[in-house]
Amino acid sequence: MSDLAIDGGPRAVTTSINDSWQDVSDLEKQYVNYVLDNKDDAYAELDKFEEAYRAFVGTKHALCMCNGTAALHSAIFAAGACAGKEVIVPSATWHATITPILHCNATPVFCEVDPETFCADPEDVKKRITHRTCAIVVTHIYGNPADMDAFLDIVEGTDIALIEDASHAPGAMWGDKMVGSIGHIGCFSLQEKKPISGIEAGVATTNDDDLYDRMLALGQCGRCDALWQTDRFKALRNMGLGVKYRAGVCQGGGQPRAII
Repeated sequence: MSDLAIDGGPRAVTTSINDSWQDVSDLEKQYVNYVLDNKDDAYAELDKFEEAYRAFVGTKHALCMCNGTAALHSAIFAAGACAGKEVIVPSATWHATITPILHCNATPVFCEVDPETFCADPEDVKKRITHRTCAIVVTHIYGNPADMDAFLDIVEGTDIALIEDASHAPGAMWGDKMVGSIGHIGCFSLQEKKPISGIEAGVATTNDDDLYDRMLALGQCGRCDALWQTDRFKALRNMGLGVKYRAGVCQGGGQPRAII
């Protein structure tokens, strides 16, 4: 057996990854131009995209945001992350899965990953749950779904929210359900290198009215009154909590509409 590359042996990888933006199709350009030319109906197109994405994933709600990190922050906030709380995250993921936890003043707790799937290891997650755990975030890494049956068993009968980071995995299935519809909240990235792109956007999906309203309250100022499912947060109707995570109309109403 030869030495590892770090010890002077041959390199296993000799070329860089060709990580480039996707080409924009003529149909996508038509949707973007339609939004730009019909300013009065621009947000109606965003609403149509949310409805299409909700139907695509198979959830009651879909909330379009400016990027996938905003979707993760909104989901982690909605799950109750705050000072004194902990959120379990996989040790192999993009940093945006973790940094929103810190913005909520909560503590990220790293779990091991399964060496076969590179997704969070359910058995290791069990060992890291404490009375402070408010959420578990599982990343469907490179489009490969985590073991959602195992994670559903872990959170059953608890107050722990199960959040799916499906940034890499729109359309991936676990059994007969699409990822993003299995846990309490699903988060998707529509960044230009992702399978479904809005050049830069994100989507959070959920079947839970309360979680949906909490995500609205955090970052959807100006849309809350029209979209809230309950009266719980009406005192925040004008400004929410002051974070503007709304998607631009070309992000949701334009390019992704051509795909969904």
